[in-house]
Amino acid sequence: MSAAASLSVAVLTIFALLISAYWTNRRFANFEKLPRQYGITGEPTAFASRKAMAWGVPLFLIATLGVIAASKLLFSSGGVGGGDWANLALSSAVILAAQSLILWLHVRWAGKRQ
Repeated sequence: MSAAASLSVAVLTIFALLISAYWTNRRFANFEKLPRQYGITGEPTAFASRKAMAWGVPLFLIATLGVIAASKLLFSSGGVGGGDWANLALSSAVILAAQSLILWLHVRWAGKRQ
């Protein structure tokens, strides 16, 4: 996979994470706290403020994606033109899947509270 295609996927992932942060903050505005950790049964075991969960998690995932991209740029042979960039696209997909799982768990949890 080319560097341009992988970087495009990463940028689209960043936009999707920012949109999900905004949506989460608006969707759960009536809750002061959201689950930050779920047990094996899918029930929450710890809580954090809504803003920390709505914005903190996506920003952390964006930072993680940035570190992956920077390490690829800095440590691959040939910079942007060298090596295989598929790992960045794969990392973007995994990060987006993780955020989707978190949102699904939040929606499921909130549905039981309303």
